[in-house]
Amino acid sequence: MARPKKLISAKAVFEMAKIGCTQEEIGRVLGCDPTTIGRRFKPELERGNTELKVSLRRRQIKSALDGNVTMLIWLGKQFLGQTDKSRTELAGEVAVPTKIEHMSAEEQQARLRELFLKGGFDAQANRDDGTGDVVQADPKAKE
Repeated sequence: MARPKKLISAKAVFEMAKIGCTQEEIGRVLGCDPTTIGRRFKPELERGNTELKVSLRRRQIKSALDGNVTMLIWLGKQFLGQTDKSRTELAGEVAVPTKIEHMSAEEQQARLRELFLKGGFDAQANRDDGTGDVVQADPKAKE
C-alpha cells in the first residue's frame, strides 16, 4: 500500500520560490523530499522564480534610473553589450627573432657574444676548443 500524499500548500511553495529558495530548501522547510517539490509543484516553482527575476530587474532598473552609476554601467553591459575598453601599451623595444640562417657570419658572431653576455659569460674568455663546443672560462682565473 502506498504512503498517503503529504499535504503541501502550493501557495507556500510559490511564496518560497518567489524569494529565491531552492527546491532543497523548500523541501526541508515543508518536511518532504525536494524531488517531490519539483515533481508536484513545477509550475509554482517556475512562476515564483520568474517573479523573483522580474522583481530584481525592476529594482535594478529603478536604482539605475535614480542615478546609481554602478548599476547603470552594469545594466549597460548586460543589456546593451557595452564593455570596458582598456588600452595596453608596450614599453621598450620589441625584439623580432631573426633566423640565424639569414645572418652573415659577423652578425652570427655578434649575436652569440650578446647572448653570452646576457647569460653571464665573459664573451672574451670563452673559446672554441676545436670540437665546435664553446668552453666557459674558469671564473676563478679572473681573481
